[in-house]
Amino acid sequence: MCRAFLIALLAFLVFPTSAVAAPGDAKRARAGLARAVEKGRLTPAEAQRFGAAIARAASLERRLPAAQAKTLGAVLAQVAQHSGRYTRPTALTLFSMLEVNADHLATNAVPPGGRDVEGPDGVVYRAFAGRGLQFHPLANAARLNAHVSAGRAAEAATLADALLARGVSRLGGTTWEYWFDFGGARAPWSSGMAQAVMAQAYARAGLAGAARRAFLPVPRLTMALPQGPWIKLYEGSRLVVLNAQLQAAVSVAEYAALSADGGAAAFAGRLRGTASALLSLFDTGYWSNYSPGNESTLDYQRYVVTLLRRLGRDTGEEHWREAAARFEAYEREVPLLKSGPPLPTLYPVPRDGHRDDAAARFWVSKVSDVTLVVAGKWRRTIRVGKGWHTLSWTVPTALQPGSYRAWLLARGLAGNVGRVDLPDVVVARDVELPVVSATVGGGALHWRAEDEGSDRLRLMLVLRGGGRQARVDLGPRPLDGAWRLQLPKGRWWGELVARDASGNATRVTLGRVR
Repeated sequence: MCRAFLIALLAFLVFPTSAVAAPGDAKRARAGLARAVEKGRLTPAEAQRFGAAIARAASLERRLPAAQAKTLGAVLAQVAQHSGRYTRPTALTLFSMLEVNADHLATNAVPPGGRDVEGPDGVVYRAFAGRGLQFHPLANAARLNAHVSAGRAAEAATLADALLARGVSRLGGTTWEYWFDFGGARAPWSSGMAQAVMAQAYARAGLAGAARRAFLPVPRLTMALPQGPWIKLYEGSRLVVLNAQLQAAVSVAEYAALSADGGAAAFAGRLRGTASALLSLFDTGYWSNYSPGNESTLDYQRYVVTLLRRLGRDTGEEHWREAAARFEAYEREVPLLKSGPPLPTLYPVPRDGHRDDAAARFWVSKVSDVTLVVAGKWRRTIRVGKGWHTLSWTVPTALQPGSYRAWLLARGLAGNVGRVDLPDVVVARDVELPVVSATVGGGALHWRAEDEGSDRLRLMLVLRGGGRQARVDLGPRPLDGAWRLQLPKGRWWGELVARDASGNATRVTLGRVR
């Protein structure tokens, strides 16, 4: 079939004359379909279906409310971005995702991040802020596992077939790809963790060949650490994530047992060995780390405890059970707090940026919401991780001078609360004159001052001589400084007037200045 005829046929099939031409992304996606048909990667019938999805999405985008239209437009742009990659599995993945987004957004608000929506063939799409519903291999592997565990054979078979149709031949087996950038990985990318769970799910579903093809890329989706292999949660990223390693070790071991795959069993053992060798990096002594130096959320903390228990049960090795018990105990322990140096006296009036804020220095043992409480009434809360931090609170100008009780509360992610009392917060008004010394020499004015309530003074040079008087406003100046004399002509005797932020003024006689 000649190229011109093929393109004309495809245009007739995909873009009927009644269709409204869609700009930009729609055109690019259509051109990608045309190239895929020309190269034999798609049939005209497949391209017709996918072209209809483009037309519907473009039409809906013009008619939907702003939030839904923006989200659907983002998904269409994403599909168009990969127009050079359309093959049967990738086009099915991308255009099915576009169809599901169009169907959902036509009658629903934009779903919140983390919500899962099923397509008509049982495939799971997870919502991400600004990205709509995305094909999510790990969520699909988990759903297939759930169907098998619950005895939902028909649903498991339907989803297993739908996922196989979306699998890509790569890395020596079948991979399922994410089509959005995330965690330092550029789309399309695969996850070693998702591949391991997919192999486990297919093995549990009794589909040995599919399970084997899902497992084969797993060893290639690892990074080589001195202690052994570590699973890549995100292909192309070297982020070392504990739950990904533990889950991969559990899933590969179960796949190996169900499939009688000795090589996979040995690989699972190496994953466990690396995790065991590096487990201390994920144990802060008070909480678990998601990755080294990055504490876990409560959900990931509990997930890791579950995985450690599973490893203890599967292997019979006591150190996994001990780690699970230790990590679980962290959830029951209140956060520990240590206070830093006492707060200086505060001068909120006037609001000049000096001692207007109470900056409480503290150390906390684990990720917590830490609250500074003053007089049981004024509060400010920040979320922080383990370590030293500063919590600043702007003192209300209405707070009268006095001494106020203060303390810090730390609420851990599990809801338990620790407390440490602070020295009283002292609020004052500055009524003292600044202490100032000043001299003139070498053609310059030099001054040095002390003032509890101000870190700058407004300086005025008052000049008298020959029956005349003049003033030179030096403006706000630091407490210590110098100013090269720039005086009117004549003989002058001077006086320096130094006024602090509260208006207290000190006068310093300078004597003859010229």
